[in-house]
Amino acid sequence: MDTQLLFSDGNLSGYSVIPDGPTYKLLLNKDNVTLLDLNITIASIADISTGVNENNVYEWLWGKGNDILENNNDIEYPIKIVVDSNCVNNGELTVPWKNLIVEKQQ
Repeated sequence: MDTQLLFSDGNLSGYSVIPDGPTYKLLLNKDNVTLLDLNITIASIADISTGVNENNVYEWLWGKGNDILENNNDIEYPIKIVVDSNCVNNGELTVPWKNLIVEKQQ
């Protein structure tokens, strides 16, 4: 898996993963351990109403990931989340993010 460090804030880092499927992916690591595997579908990027596009996709994923980590101390990590075009409008999630968890990884 080809990754590139895009974001770093203290002990939190965000790595983009070269798309090899139907999603853009950002891995959020804390102290080199992956906590979140955040994905948004390519169809979401193509839908202008989502407010997420190729120019801001990784910043959007980084922001949402930080929000999840900062506001939810009761979660068992790591988790994988996939956002589809019907789940985001104007850059905001339209469903609770916990509904977007597709798997709890080991």
